[in-house]
Amino acid sequence: MFYPHSPVRIHSCDSPYSPKAMKLNLTLDMPYVGDEEIETLKAYGKMKDHIMRTVIVPSEMPLHALHYLINQAFGWRNSHLHSFVLSEDIRKALTDGDKLSRWAELCGVYFRFPEETDDLFWDDDFKDGETVKLWMKSKYTGPYYNGAQSENYVYCQQKVADLKNKYSEFDVRETFWEMMERHKKTGEDDRPRSKGVRRFEEGTVEELGTTINFENSFFELIERNSLLSVISLSPYEYETAKSLAKRFSIALPVTGTLEYMYDYGDSWHVYIECTDEYFACGDSYANKNGEILEGDDLLRMRRVVERQKPVCVYADGLPVMDDVGGIHGYADTLREINEEKDRDSMGWARSLGWTGRVVKPENIL
Repeated sequence: MFYPHSPVRIHSCDSPYSPKAMKLNLTLDMPYVGDEEIETLKAYGKMKDHIMRTVIVPSEMPLHALHYLINQAFGWRNSHLHSFVLSEDIRKALTDGDKLSRWAELCGVYFRFPEETDDLFWDDDFKDGETVKLWMKSKYTGPYYNGAQSENYVYCQQKVADLKNKYSEFDVRETFWEMMERHKKTGEDDRPRSKGVRRFEEGTVEELGTTINFENSFFELIERNSLLSVISLSPYEYETAKSLAKRFSIALPVTGTLEYMYDYGDSWHVYIECTDEYFACGDSYANKNGEILEGDDLLRMRRVVERQKPVCVYADGLPVMDDVGGIHGYADTLREINEEKDRDSMGWARSLGWTGRVVKPENIL
């Protein structure tokens, strides 16, 4: 195996290049939250600093399983669409500035093909009589499997080939913002104008998007990929990752962070950061600093690695809930429940499994 970077070896621990588990900070984005809402979240949502969870998960966990874990950790119920994406700067570095030619090489390795298919819901098998919590727990507990055929590399590359054939050349139109800026300055018609013809190999994803409306983003990450192949404290150099993706169709971690989006109406957004990695070390495990785990820490790590059961080790804030209008609507709902004693709001919250009680981190998952 070729290793383009050199992680620090951890004493005599086995395979320092392949962590067995990872610690992830999951932090809920709270854009444009005002002081009054912050006070509401602290008073009624039991938030200290920020709504977040810290979890330890098997490094073999696929992103699709992490989706269910995030839902469980934050109080959602898998009721809406979701996606994982790289941060914009990482994505552009990996795709040479969102070039279509580079994206095409990475489709099926890192990125899904941008279409909506029922195949992506291959494991929506919730049955009457089951509890949502136990059902979701079965999804993020190993052994792991992904049955989405539309995430298969060969399938994605065939779709890319069809796209190239159909749009070997395409007309680049003004973006909406370019059109509105021109209209504002000149008062001319507010319909997108042509900016010229572009060859597929020379164009960008944004340019193709001015011609065709795709069902999904070009940059949603494939969820069959394991965390080990996506995120790391020692990410690979971009050029190495691109080269191996092109030659061998394998994904290598290029970042220490990811972004998760859930319910595009309520616009929930979770930042994922890898903060520690754990390696096999004889009959124990060690963290990134070489510290050998003992006692309860060792028992917990064995549960994570050997039984593939993730654990939550820290939580700040009560769980949120589905269909309340995002973080601002959640703050409003907390006020309605606690200040106005609104029975409808409380009934709605309870129907979604929300109790208003603090749950110990070890019981969240």
